[in-house]
Amino acid sequence: YTSYDVQPFVDSATATFNELEADYGPWPHNQLIIYGNAPSGGMEYSGATITALSAVQHEMFHSYHARCLMPANGNAGWMDEAIARWRDNKYPLTEKLTFASTRLAGRSAYTRMTDRMAYTEGSAFLSWIAFRMNEKGLSFKTFLRDYFQKYKYTTVTTPLFQSEVTEASGLELQADFNQYIYGKGTTLPANKSVEPEADPMHPRFTKEQLRDMTWL
Repeated sequence: YTSYDVQPFVDSATATFNELEADYGPWPHNQLIIYGNAPSGGMEYSGATITALSAVQHEMFHSYHARCLMPANGNAGWMDEAIARWRDNKYPLTEKLTFASTRLAGRSAYTRMTDRMAYTEGSAFLSWIAFRMNEKGLSFKTFLRDYFQKYKYTTVTTPLFQSEVTEASGLELQADFNQYIYGKGTTLPANKSVEPEADPMHPRFTKEQLRDMTWL
């Protein structure tokens, strides 16, 4: 069993709570419960998380994107992790993409594993859209707030997200989504980008580690 000093969790959660409410609107749940007993990373729930201190902010963000505005299927699961990582990285603007393609939303709708590329290529793709919107005097972050407020407490799909960001940005994005998100016209096998390893924010725990995190 590992004990934690509670105050750093309180301080981080308070700062993050204030940040997220300012950026995306009122906290969308009736409570915030943090069980700070993970050896690393964490897992999000609706208005709650089991987490290490290093992942508190990431997991709290998921109470907006993932556990309030929820992916509808296996081809939508990349979005909340890509958005969360864009926020983790302090909302960068990427002028040029350095990868060829992914199938983040080009696999089975019944896929249950989050694609690792959501954290990297998926986040970079959003950063690229943000750069292009910024060139037009528009804010992708503001779009995300409006998008969240419009669809909170519902499930969303990649085509819906694509339609909303296309309308908000005025950009022609069909070819971009086809190449970088759906993997259309590429030679990538349907499961190429699915790997068993998790991102450091969402690591796989051993049975012993899970037992250490229980209340018993």
